[in-house]
Amino acid sequence: MDNIIEKSSEIIAEIMWSEVMKIHWNYRVYIPKDYKENLDKKYPTLYVLHGWGGNVTNTSDETRIDSKAVLDKLIENKEIKPMIVIFVDGFNSFYLDGPTFKMKTAIINDLIPFIDFKYRTLRDKKSRAIAGISMGGYGALNVALSNGNIFTAIGLMSPAIWNEVTDNPIYGTPLLNLYYNNSYKILMSKENNKDISIFTYHGKDDEVISYKNIENFFAFAKNKGFNIKYELKDVAPHNWESWREMYPQVLKDISDSFNI
Repeated sequence: MDNIIEKSSEIIAEIMWSEVMKIHWNYRVYIPKDYKENLDKKYPTLYVLHGWGGNVTNTSDETRIDSKAVLDKLIENKEIKPMIVIFVDGFNSFYLDGPTFKMKTAIINDLIPFIDFKYRTLRDKKSRAIAGISMGGYGALNVALSNGNIFTAIGLMSPAIWNEVTDNPIYGTPLLNLYYNNSYKILMSKENNKDISIFTYHGKDDEVISYKNIENFFAFAKNKGFNIKYELKDVAPHNWESWREMYPQVLKDISDSFNI
């Protein structure tokens, strides 16, 4: 009798050349189980951005967030659509076009076209989303609002959104002015295309980013006409336990936003 090898999902560690940043750039990609079973099918994509001091492994290994296990379970239970998920290595850039790396431009000009070329993706706005934790939440908002024709949804987990930056890793650095110049108030005031959904989760007891900053963000976005969902959790400090709880909720929100 022939041995039957059951196909399974994968998280693959890969490297690409970034022409924008002139570096070999690490990324990881989650491929759902049926990607290898249905060779004619194309998939929506989600880009996930890590936080300050982190790297591409933070949401793609078993230590902090086991994305493979979470995605497999949600897809198997038909709680989310099968999707390709790309884990971006953003260094400590706040995903800005900073003095060292032009991270925002690299994501748009290098990474997304490369992923769309290499994998069977649905290459349109309605099938592409971005999400992030802490610094990555600020980055996801910044990247997506600056490119409203590329993303359909933004997922934010304890996003590093401050009205005023004090006692912070970027305080007093060249990133500070860039942070302010790419604030949500500026980007939402410029952005004419409101056809983008924002899903925000935060903790009332977050010790790094006071929830009052996020309340102000939510009120501003609503006033500007954005479709925004906001859930403030009573117990959700700025840590991996909180983000492990938020992550499946963000995945469900984003999956529902895909118009496929």
